[in-house]
Amino acid sequence: MSKKTKKNISPYLALAFILISIYLLTSVIGTKVNSISYSTFKKNIISNKVESVEIAPNSKGSVYEITGRLKGYSSKESYYATAPLSDETINFVNEYQTKNNYKLKISADPSSGLFITFLTGVFPYLLLGGLLLFFLNKQLSSNNKSMDFGKSRAKLQSDKDKVTFDNVAGLVEEKEELQELIDFLKDPKKFTKMGAR
Repeated sequence: MSKKTKKNISPYLALAFILISIYLLTSVIGTKVNSISYSTFKKNIISNKVESVEIAPNSKGSVYEITGRLKGYSSKESYYATAPLSDETINFVNEYQTKNNYKLKISADPSSGLFITFLTGVFPYLLLGGLLLFFLNKQLSSNNKSMDFGKSRAKLQSDKDKVTFDNVAGLVEEKEELQELIDFLKDPKKFTKMGAR
């Protein structure tokens, strides 16, 4: 890859890096996840401190993963707890939901929803990569077109219109010098043996 091409591509690479950085920073910066025990989670539910609950089974770990918000949390603050994978856990959450009226969302096992995991985790990066490749391809194709700008459109003439030294009148010495130059270009070894440079 030439220096000129690298120079033309560098702004797009910088833009892609900035976009990825912004995406990662906005999704991570300022978020606070408080890890609490299941007993603390139960106490918060009983004392009506819970604003929302999202519960999802994790069959690999044989637990329920519980996330949500407590009353008084900031907009980017949440809690995380694990509970036994049993009917008792679901019954407890449902019972207090009718009493305290908090938001409840029961999700499927995240490991079974590979498509959703792909969409949320991998797809944004693939999209950014695709945009980057699109811009790079566009940049490289425009570079190839710019290289064609200086190419000659002259056509090769046939030998029937060929002009030789015999067609030129006069200038005998000049013709001899040019002939020697042509001979030298055709066979330089012959002249270098004689000491010519």
